Amino acid sequence: MQNAKNKDPHSPTLRDIKEVVAMKQFTLEFWKDEDWFVGRLLEVPGVFSQGETIEELKKNIQDAYQMVMGSEDVSFIPPTARSS
Repeated sequence: MQNAKNKDPHSPTLRDIKEVVAMKQFTLEFWKDEDWFVGRLLEVPGVFSQGETIEELKKNIQDAYQMVMGSEDVSFIPPTARSS
């Protein structure tokens, strides 16, 4: 194991790597179907969900992604989603 004094200051730390993973973002495409907002992640086939509000849809789509992909961080939907 390297001494901390000899560590390359430009090499990423585990914390840096976790921050990069946490910044992952996907495109939430959504539409209104009667009283529900229905959406899907464009970059991840098979991840669909719905909600009575856009905020509920965002939460539900994150849950759906987590179920499909495992226990990765799901803070990936930007504040502004795209409506089709």
